Amino acid sequence: MPVIRGLKASQEIMDKSVRDYSCTFVKRERVDGQLGDQQHIFMKVMHEPFSVYMLFKQPFAGREVLYVAGQNDNKLVALDVGAKRFLGKLSLDPNGALAMKGQKHPITSVGIRNLCGKLLKVSESELKFGESEVTISPSTIDSRKTTLVQIIHPSPRKEFKNYVARIFFDDEHRIPIHYDAYSWPEQAGGKPQLEESYTYQNLQLNNNFTAIDFDPNNPALFK
Repeated sequence: MPVIRGLKASQEIMDKSVRDYSCTFVKRERVDGQLGDQQHIFMKVMHEPFSVYMLFKQPFAGREVLYVAGQNDNKLVALDVGAKRFLGKLSLDPNGALAMKGQKHPITSVGIRNLCGKLLKVSESELKFGESEVTISPSTIDSRKTTLVQIIHPSPRKEFKNYVARIFFDDEHRIPIHYDAYSWPEQAGGKPQLEESYTYQNLQLNNNFTAIDFDPNNPALFK
């Protein structure tokens, strides 16, 4: 219940008080059993219509990806790096094999608001089992004061998505700025395996973004 209450409060803040934001999005994911490299991405998000722009810092420095719900034929627009850059802007199915290569989730589900929704759905489904061990403690993420809510499932169940999940709520903004999840150890006594980790660094709320900031024809983008 503390998890559910915190996530619902964060959703309300995002819906009522946050129109857009920019950040450095740091993520690491296990895809097809392999833990990928950490990625650092400058990201802009606008909620209405749902719009995302990403500029990769590492790896794939210079790669750009843009998605706006209901526009560009509901495709994402991408400009790759290296020799692939000569192909120019590509229009891709966000759920297609090329767009999803090396990714755990599509661009349509990124962002803090979507993270809250996903975690809320999982938490509500797990509530009926009454087996979650929840602890709450003060913590920090990138020098930001946060409240850590940690959920542990002592016994594996097919209904439990993870062994350990940790949500760090920013004390000032009262929204999640870091989330990570671990699966059960492969062997008894072993270390849990990181499945996914997301951090929203340098978070700047309400930048007054407009449609031009997510327009693939904007000369400031896709240079």
